[in-house]
Amino acid sequence: MNKRPYFIQSCHFTLLELLISLVLTALLLTTLTYFYQQVEWLDTQSERSQKENFQVRYLETRLAKILPNALAEHELKKNFSFFTSDDLSGLLASQNPSLVFLFDNGASLDTKKANFVLARLYLDKNKQLCLATWPAPERWEQGVNPPVQKEVLMEHVESLRFSFFVPPERDRKLIQESVGAEKEEHTAVEPSVDKRGSWVSDWSRDYAYLPPLIKVTITRKLPNSEEAKTTTYAFPLSHSQKLIIYEQ
Repeated sequence: MNKRPYFIQSCHFTLLELLISLVLTALLLTTLTYFYQQVEWLDTQSERSQKENFQVRYLETRLAKILPNALAEHELKKNFSFFTSDDLSGLLASQNPSLVFLFDNGASLDTKKANFVLARLYLDKNKQLCLATWPAPERWEQGVNPPVQKEVLMEHVESLRFSFFVPPERDRKLIQESVGAEKEEHTAVEPSVDKRGSWVSDWSRDYAYLPPLIKVTITRKLPNSEEAKTTTYAFPLSHSQKLIIYEQ
């Protein structure tokens, strides 16, 4: 008995079906690539934002530990220092003031950094907000350059500005007696009368007293950012004897 031969019919893709499959595959890969790009971009932006917020918070915390501990004139007598200074021999960023002051650094294993230290808050030529500290001048050895420590507080800073509040002239006798403060020694040079009760941008060495309030304004522009952000930090200088007295 003769059997019919069994034929296996093979299926082939037509050219149109092949093109459709390639287009669908390309669309799928494009969608997946776009999705992963968005996830990576969001992750990068989140990491950058966290880093920026950390630097801003770190600067605020660091300044809050330093500036309120600035020492007043009645605590240092002849060695009192609190004043603004312009560019120092081309070492600082031009047209940006620096602040020189003495503050209480507290306890430290390094005796040269403990207790009273001299500091300069400034903006360098690399757009870095820096804090330089030295031992107090009375601990300097004659003929030897005092050791300096430089601390970078923030990067990508475009400008640095200071503001100081000049309290209005009021009778402080009752306040001084209640807190047991020493009698103020008035200097020959003080801010002019029209500046009292307002903010000034410069603080002369001749004023020779600690203002009650200070504001530090920083303008910062990141490398990949189109706009610069300005942040202002305000701190009370608790050692000041120029108390702000309000009228009743």
